[in-house]
Amino acid sequence: MEIKVVEDKENPFFNRREISFYVHGFEATPKRDEIRQEVCKRLNLSPELTVIISINQRFGIKQCTVLAHSYKDKESLKRYTAKYVLERASGKKKAKAEKQEAVPQKQPEQEAAKKQPVQEPEAKI
Repeated sequence: MEIKVVEDKENPFFNRREISFYVHGFEATPKRDEIRQEVCKRLNLSPELTVIISINQRFGIKQCTVLAHSYKDKESLKRYTAKYVLERASGKKKAKAEKQEAVPQKQPEQEAAKKQPVQEPEAKI
């Protein structure tokens, strides 16, 4: 996997570094964790404080455009990053989905009522 940094800028207001880069040289779209680990190695960033915001892959090209934010401290990370992005980064969402699949779901009352035959009232002539 090769990484080519397109833009790397400091954002002092949010206390973070915003990095935009291309990733190419892969068979399937790499996972967020793989990209984060590789970027942190190349740019000397902390993996705990780095979050992948988006991965955009174009059809027919084995190249992704990635946007990552690397914060200076955990407080800024929690304060300025959306909750769903933090869940993606930590993998909590996958754990929740696996737990839901393991628990059998009950049938709603409407479906149970559909299975019982309906008796029509007799017509009076």
